[in-house]
Amino acid sequence: MYSNWTFGSSASGTRSQSTPAIRSSLLRSQTALKTTGSYTDMIESADDEASNYLPSPTTPTSSRRLSSFSSEWKKKPSFMTSELKPVEILIIEDDTYEQSSHFVHRDFIAYYSGFFSAAFNGHFAEATEDSMRYHAFNEKAFRLFLHWSYTQEIGTDDDEPLEATELVNLYIEADKLRAPKLQNQVIDLICKLDFIPSYLFHKVYENTIDTSPLRKVFVDKCTTSMLKSIDFLEEYPPQMLVDIVNAMKKNASSRKKSTTKAERAKYYVSEELFGRA
Repeated sequence: MYSNWTFGSSASGTRSQSTPAIRSSLLRSQTALKTTGSYTDMIESADDEASNYLPSPTTPTSSRRLSSFSSEWKKKPSFMTSELKPVEILIIEDDTYEQSSHFVHRDFIAYYSGFFSAAFNGHFAEATEDSMRYHAFNEKAFRLFLHWSYTQEIGTDDDEPLEATELVNLYIEADKLRAPKLQNQVIDLICKLDFIPSYLFHKVYENTIDTSPLRKVFVDKCTTSMLKSIDFLEEYPPQMLVDIVNAMKKNASSRKKSTTKAERAKYYVSEELFGRA
């Protein structure tokens, strides 16, 4: 079914829930939050407190800017120098309502995530409580983020490389969390993929905005690496077909794989805006 960047039928794939449905499930769960300010308030506090520290989000689920970071979370955490603060994160997956609970150090996740930096600061109850709820786009992707926060490595216990679906979920989760360094590392892995199921295009286009680097890397792959093997066009998101044609016109004279780090950098989000060295 697959060759180099050959996209198979989406018949066997499960498409992600639409953004309105995700928002709806989030709103239905707000009453269960143990906070003085709601989950939505945390997101919509964005423009109130110096959101220039954060890069612009590229997914609808993170369409608002968050509040600024305090100096406390700008210092890189270390078990050698930091007085680490534990916190319990109850993860609720938007699609399935699957739940899991993890004890982590807020110093690590707040350092690498703009979302948690905002959550553990300011007037939100999470700043003083020992637990919080988080509505994840994908539960496994969030656990991968937790693992990465400590190790700076993307992977699982069995050291098997992540599949395309897992990488897409992780990118969307990282964008929601405002974790640009993780986003860029995921982009590096996506650029090295040789194949991907076509149903993922719908997931990407349903959960990203027009300017998303994730859209761009997939469109560019279509126009440079697998132009002859495009199949099942009727199953592609209409906007993606438009993007492919526009990219073909723009890149007609330069059809090569983005294999070097310098070439992949065009898909990166800024880490400097995040305030992390």
